[in-house]
Amino acid sequence: MKKSLILLGVAATLAIVAGCAQKKEPAKAQAATAVAPVAQKVPFVAPADSAISRDRLTKWLACNPLLDSLSIMYQDSFKVDDAGIKLRRQSDFTKAQDRICVRAGLAGGYDEYLWVRKVMGVSRNKTLLDSLGVGVY
Repeated sequence: MKKSLILLGVAATLAIVAGCAQKKEPAKAQAATAVAPVAQKVPFVAPADSAISRDRLTKWLACNPLLDSLSIMYQDSFKVDDAGIKLRRQSDFTKAQDRICVRAGLAGGYDEYLWVRKVMGVSRNKTLLDSLGVGVY
């Protein structure tokens, strides 16, 4: 009886170890047939009337926290003496600003973001800003 319990215990242990040691092959990811295109920046042309649409303003508002976070991430990156490194980091920072804005829906990138910020104080946009609870300081 004692031998059978020991053999049963050894067999159970081997079964557990063998089960754990088996490598499960990860399921191969199927190639996506339809890949969503990555939005590309287009040259921004400011509207002549300087009116901001509701859609554009909500996209602009979506960019703000991300651009603030980007600035915080890069704040110490420019404190280097090497001009080459400084220029490369500035280029990376500028590209990141554009990517954030384009992915948020501002096709003109950071240029469009700056334009919205500039014309927010125009009197014709006051009603829209008030309706969304946005203040201009």
